[in-house]
Amino acid sequence: MRRMIGGRAYELVDRVRDDETALNGFLYLAKAVFSLDFAPWLAGGWWGGDYIPHALMDGEKVVANVSANLIRSRWNGEEKRFLQLGTVMTDREYRGRGLARHLMEEVMARYAGACDGVYLYANDSVLDFYPKFGFKAVQETQHSLPVGRSGEPVRKLDMDGPGDRAILLNAYRAQENRHCALPIVGNEGLLMFYCGQFLKDCVYELPGLNAVAVAEYDGGRMLCYDVFGGAAPLPELLNALAREDTRFCALGFTPLNPAGCAAEPRREQDTTLFASGALAPLFQENQMMFPLLSHA
Repeated sequence: MRRMIGGRAYELVDRVRDDETALNGFLYLAKAVFSLDFAPWLAGGWWGGDYIPHALMDGEKVVANVSANLIRSRWNGEEKRFLQLGTVMTDREYRGRGLARHLMEEVMARYAGACDGVYLYANDSVLDFYPKFGFKAVQETQHSLPVGRSGEPVRKLDMDGPGDRAILLNAYRAQENRHCALPIVGNEGLLMFYCGQFLKDCVYELPGLNAVAVAEYDGGRMLCYDVFGGAAPLPELLNALAREDTRFCALGFTPLNPAGCAAEPRREQDTTLFASGALAPLFQENQMMFPLLSHA
């Protein structure tokens, strides 16, 4: 699809995964701008139809991109469909030409009318860019609670092994996160983007509780990104996941039942949530956050 922007012709490609030239250009630009390597995710077969880059090409070179991430969720028992924008990037030599603005307008026009809200995470250098498209900065809330090792057996899963990967995926498919107020539904691609790469050493099975969790430990602090399966109450699952020295657990998701939890504004360096549509008031009226494993 040909686009004239600033008097210059570009080709808009929205089937990047299936176009070898566009794909190679996208992979190169993501590494150059964000140091992100999508190649292992692609090779593993996890790049599904919910992640849709929209790339502008100058000849055979990808010079700008905005990706649409289709996010299915539930809130108060109702199915929700959100659009998360990500991998917003422009080649250094092509910045200041309005390419990112053109792609933002294109993607939002294509998808916004078919979803319950649009959101993205921005770094500090572009905080004045997204309000031009109707986005508002939104404060997320993170919950935490005290924990202590219960003695339940825990087994670290090997994400390079097909058997252990199947354990994670089966737990996810059976029950995404029954303890989450705003769960991400049916998105194995995003799950494996993290568990197949950055958090591959952080996946644990709780065999006695029929659950799988993703967690990191730092001294007496545990960050539980997500937990799948398991009929036990959330504190019981977290106590099973805790190590001997773990005293405190921060949650990477909003608990469905926040009883016993402390709630604080979530702070992440160089990262701000922007939302539009019904999402902005939803976050303003409720102490919540998007699950950490849903960030794209």
